[in-house]
Amino acid sequence: DNADKISGARRAGMQAEDVPGGLLLYESFAAEKVKPEQVRLHLIGHSAGAIVHSFLADRLARAGWGFQSITFMAPAVNLDTFSRTIAPHLGKKVHRYVQLHLTEQAEEDDPTCKPILYYQRSLLHLVANSFEPDRPTRILGLQRDFERWKTTLPASNHPFLQAFVSPGEQAQATNHGGFDDDDRCLQTVLKVIAGTLPLASAAPAGARPARR
Repeated sequence: DNADKISGARRAGMQAEDVPGGLLLYESFAAEKVKPEQVRLHLIGHSAGAIVHSFLADRLARAGWGFQSITFMAPAVNLDTFSRTIAPHLGKKVHRYVQLHLTEQAEEDDPTCKPILYYQRSLLHLVANSFEPDRPTRILGLQRDFERWKTTLPASNHPFLQAFVSPGEQAQATNHGGFDDDDRCLQTVLKVIAGTLPLASAAPAGARPARR
């Protein structure tokens, strides 16, 4: 089932600029004559949801809409896609990006795939090594890939980008599917939306502050 969800989300994501997701939401706003300054948007995605949301966010950002926050939990989107869609909007149309992902050890110990596929590691490891055209593929939700990728970003992007490991202070999930069932994680997501979770650091001079 998880494999089907990943594959389906990728197919939807590949079409997102043409019809689904971003365009439908954009057309709904236009039909109701809703203007960007009248709403505050927050995107939350778990696993394959991050694939669809990456395209949706890019589509709306290029149409002039901004996001107060985007929060991804164990995102299954590959880093090349994220780098093309959401990363260029950090600190501009995306005022804050927050990620929660498993520790490296938790990824290694995750038993989710073992009963069905006899795979000894997490779903994201399976995605990286089996579901992508180029293998292994860098996946945003893998701690090692995220941290290496972050070092390639301009320092000016870092204040708008924040990641927390689980199990940890902001989340207690110990497997890929545990984030949406974890009370600590859900409280963290609510804090992001409310603007009460401290930022990673002070934004550089001239950066646009997030509205609350």
